Order: sequence, then structure tokens, then C-alpha cells
Amino acid sequence: MQVNQNLYEFLKLIPKNRVISYKFLSKIFLKHPRNIAQILSQNKQQELYPCYKVVSADGTLWGYNLWIDAKRQKLLSDGIVINDDKIDEAYFWKPKLYNFFVAFPLEWYALENFAELKEQISKLSDAINFQNIKTPHITLRFFWSLDLLKFRDIVLNTLSNVEILPKTLVNKPIKLSEFGNFFDKVYFLTNKSQSIWNDFELFYHAFNKTHDLPTEDRWFKPHLTLFRVGEWVDQKLLEEIQILISWYDFFININKLRFYCALEWFNQIPLIDLILL
Repeated sequence: MQVNQNLYEFLKLIPKNRVISYKFLSKIFLKHPRNIAQILSQNKQQELYPCYKVVSADGTLWGYNLWIDAKRQKLLSDGIVINDDKIDEAYFWKPKLYNFFVAFPLEWYALENFAELKEQISKLSDAINFQNIKTPHITLRFFWSLDLLKFRDIVLNTLSNVEILPKTLVNKPIKLSEFGNFFDKVYFLTNKSQSIWNDFELFYHAFNKTHDLPTEDRWFKPHLTLFRVGEWVDQKLLEEIQILISWYDFFININKLRFYCALEWFNQIPLIDLILL
């Protein structure tokens, strides 16, 4: 179970005048608070990943790999009041997590292509709602009514049963080149091979079985969402976009499951990675 980079990225979401506790992060990332502290102690990019915003649950500053005095000064510059080396609970950020889901993430070279494609499409129109360039993925399962405690159970149960999930997809580079849409609103890429679809279907049902989950009402069609449009979109624009898409190769290597959630005004926050071997 891997959380390091996801944890670092999460730190960037903490509002300027707020802090978060090691304990709260431990509940989100399913690590002991001391493990959270150990991960943050290895942060070599403090300006990019503000680990100084993480404090003890009782408000004490606790550790920081650039020393406590530096941590205190950074917090003060954020407008956070510190009395007797403690921070009042009013400054603690406790976001609500919801809309949990698990997916196969797009990574590496394909992720760079995704960001570049967005830039090219944005030049054609500013009326297109492109997928978040940091979190493109193929969704496996949504958990609409999951709370944090049940999310923990799902992750740990997946971890303990990962060996019995089908291996037909694992480490198989899958090309995504088939352009399609749902209801003329959500446009995506998928693979047209029926055998690939069968493998996804097999994995989907096996995953559900390990958690005793029913099959969802929605139509299960593995796809990489590109963008969404409003009620109407110019056909010529779609043709131009398809030409742009043909310039790029999109391969996804099925080697991990990534659990995501939404919180407050942020969507698709990656939380935990489970490696598939």
C-alpha cells in the first residue's frame, strides 16, 4: 500500500490559514500518525509540499525537518496564531471526504500526453470541460454512500485479497484509441477489443465479489474520460478534436489500483495505491 506522493499532493490543498493533524491524515491515508510523520520527514521540497502545516492533534507543533523555529515562522506568516507553542482548534482543517471510487490511473508518458492534449484542445475552444489533467483514469467502481470508516474496510479488504484478483489485465499495456461518448456529453477513449472488455468485466466482478458488492446499475464500460460538453457542441469542432487525438498515443499499464475521493471543492483526490503483481 503506497501513499507517499498522494500524501504530498494532499498537503497542497490545505488552505493558507489552516493546519491539519497527523491523526486526521492517518485516518485518510490509513497509516499510523508516526508513519505519516516519517513520510513527511523525507520531504525534500518543502516549498512545494507544505508539511509545516501538519501538527499534533492537540495543537502542539511537534516535528519538522527544517526545525521547529522554521515551522513556527511559516505558520505565523500564514496568519495562524500560536499561543504557548500550541495552535487553537479553530485553525484545524477537517474537510469532509465523499464520492470514494477506485480506478486504474493513467501514468508517466501517457499522463504527459494527456496534459498536452488538453492544451491543444483548449486552443480550439474554451467551452469544453476537460478532465483533470492530474487524475485521468479508468474507473473500476464508485462507492456512492461510503464513509471514511467503510472506505478503510474496503481498502484493507482489497489489500488482503489482491492476490486472488484476476491477472489477465495485470502489467498488460492497453492502447486507448477508440473515440466515443455517452449521451453526446461525455467524450472518452477506450479499447475496441472484445477480449480486453471481457478482461475488465472479469476483474470488475471479481473485485465486487471480494467485498460482497452488487453489480452497479450503471452500464460498465471501461473508458478514459477526456472532456464533457454542454447541451450542444459543433460537429466540426469534434472532428478537429479527433484529429488532435490521433496525434497522441495513450497506453495504460494495469499495474495498480488507486483509491480516490472528493472533498469540499476538490474532486478526484488520489489517496492510496495498491500494487497489482
